[in-house]
Amino acid sequence: MAVNINLLPSEIKLQWELKQKQQRFVVVGSLTGILLLIIFGFLLVATFQARKNAAVLAKENEALLNSFPALEQYAALQARVNNGEIILKQAVGAPPDWVNILYDLGQCMPPDIWLTDFSAAYQQGSEKQPEKQVAKTAESKPAENKAAVTGEQLRGLLGMQAEQPEEAPLDGGIVIGGYADDQLSVAELLKNMQQVKGLTGANCRMLAQEELDGKTVIRFEIQAELLPGSSIQPTGETAEDNQS
Repeated sequence: MAVNINLLPSEIKLQWELKQKQQRFVVVGSLTGILLLIIFGFLLVATFQARKNAAVLAKENEALLNSFPALEQYAALQARVNNGEIILKQAVGAPPDWVNILYDLGQCMPPDIWLTDFSAAYQQGSEKQPEKQVAKTAESKPAENKAAVTGEQLRGLLGMQAEQPEEAPLDGGIVIGGYADDQLSVAELLKNMQQVKGLTGANCRMLAQEELDGKTVIRFEIQAELLPGSSIQPTGETAEDNQS
């Protein structure tokens, strides 16, 4: 069994341990100093970069401020254009959206219905617009009128209720006339017309059973009120601007 015997005096042993502690302190202090130098260098570089960016932004801001006087004439011109379009909107109003109305009517037409006439008229402001004949086809005159029912009975076939307009309609409307194979087809057309944007208050003014070319058909006439279309927006404005 080996036995280690330390013959050094206790004073030398204490000095040796103290020297080891000092060496450890020097190493830790050196590493801490190096880390602080790295952080300081990073902050110094970031500061220089921020000052450089601030100088660039200051130059751009100065150039932008110098260009404002040259753009004032265009701002005044844009204001005049916007004011003119507002006056035009007030004078012209918002006519019906004919394109979408006619397209939606064509899409909601049942296959066993054929039209004989389609007319529309509306009054805009204080000036009454002349009646616009949108479409009219040759009509075969029926032989006799055997039976007739009311529009309320027709709406009852599909459990429909009178539509409540969401906005004030124009002074005018559309009138659709034609023939159908049965009353259910007319009721389906009436129900579909109540979903057409731009129309309101669709109702059946006349519904009668007639003989046409030896065939029993249903003659109908449906009218609906027109709603105003989209208003003219001044240049530069969007729908989000109007909502806000």
